[in-house]
Amino acid sequence: MRDARRRVHVAHLEGMAAIGRVRRFWTEDCGSAKRRRVVAELENGEVVETRCTDHRGVKKIVMYLAEASRLSGVVVSGQHVDFEEVFEDEGDEQG
Repeated sequence: MRDARRRVHVAHLEGMAAIGRVRRFWTEDCGSAKRRRVVAELENGEVVETRCTDHRGVKKIVMYLAEASRLSGVVVSGQHVDFEEVFEDEGDEQG
């Protein structure tokens, strides 16, 4: 039997990962080969889950959670991250 879990929206879970509140996460079957849910343990020990979603969508959610968790220390601490950004040079504008 599963412990009581709180259901959260995917965007809420992604936001918690981005600020470092997700300790770990995994996926579980939903009784269908093509549907899964994402389950996460938060830093306070609470376990939350998303609703069942198409397995392709869950892959994207997991990819985002992994990247957000990886970058959360940088985002929360305010450290500078050197991302390559492309800007048009203002001197090249015509008009």
